[in-house]
Amino acid sequence: MLKIKNLVRAFGVLPTQGAEPIPVGKIPDDGVQVGKNTVADNSTDIVHTVTAGKTFYCSSIICGVRNTSGAENYFTIHVRNTGDVTVYAVFYGGCADDVGFLSPATFNPPLEKPAGYDICVHSPAAFLKVSCFVHGYEM
Repeated sequence: MLKIKNLVRAFGVLPTQGAEPIPVGKIPDDGVQVGKNTVADNSTDIVHTVTAGKTFYCSSIICGVRNTSGAENYFTIHVRNTGDVTVYAVFYGGCADDVGFLSPATFNPPLEKPAGYDICVHSPAAFLKVSCFVHGYEM
């Protein structure tokens, strides 16, 4: 048996040799970071429209709601296609009167949205304030 001082012996391949770093949480070098927010109050507002010729990779959405409308109400944060037709809802929730909350969602892998798609927030009543923050990158 061979003993060498100050040397850690390894059998096989060391994980650090010949391996590229894994970009966990890192925006790719050719990506452009997107961080946008808006607040809807009795309206449907666009948070982000995907740039022409790009794909948007949504890594997180944070939704905040405050309802002082006098009644329970429902809201959505949804994705629309290029024809402004809702494709799916990311959040669909209700909020009792005189209540508020904050709800984050992270996506790994990120949700992909093609060029021209919108991320929208919808509040169907006055004094139902729905805030939405979207983070990700476009490539």
